[in-house]
Amino acid sequence: MNKNEDYSSELEELRLRLAEAEETLNAIQNGQVDAVVVNGVEGTQVFTLEGADYAYRVLIEEMNEGVAILTADSTIFYCNRQLASIFKVPLEEMIGRPVSEFIQLEHLKKCQITSKGDLNSRCKEEILVRARDGTLIPVQITIRFLKELNGSFMVINDLTDQKRAERSFRIF
Repeated sequence: MNKNEDYSSELEELRLRLAEAEETLNAIQNGQVDAVVVNGVEGTQVFTLEGADYAYRVLIEEMNEGVAILTADSTIFYCNRQLASIFKVPLEEMIGRPVSEFIQLEHLKKCQITSKGDLNSRCKEEILVRARDGTLIPVQITIRFLKELNGSFMVINDLTDQKRAERSFRIF
């Protein structure tokens, strides 16, 4: 074989690999494969959800609380639609972003969670968060370290209705 044949063979192999990768990505984007694609400090990573994990994802999606899984550097690895709704941000803009873009660093520090990924903590605090439209929203935030994932999970409960009820109760 000469160099041209070697290059042609290598080029054909790369074309096949590229076509396979594009087919996989299209299946993920079209919902044919249940997966999460994360662009983080370690590059682009694809994580698929299979079997019993699917039931947990459905459960998380149906919760009234906003839920996120954070990587070691406090990047949003996964979040449900409710969390995106609380912040009034499209879901696709949440994944792969630092949580500090949505929650002020001073509030994260109350939980000893910083943008540097100090995740050896747990907390439950009431804080105010600012939605994309500027609305201040009272929430209860819970963050807890997950050793198995070298990250943490965050649950946010919108307290707007509860606070409104408390204010109206005080009037009487």
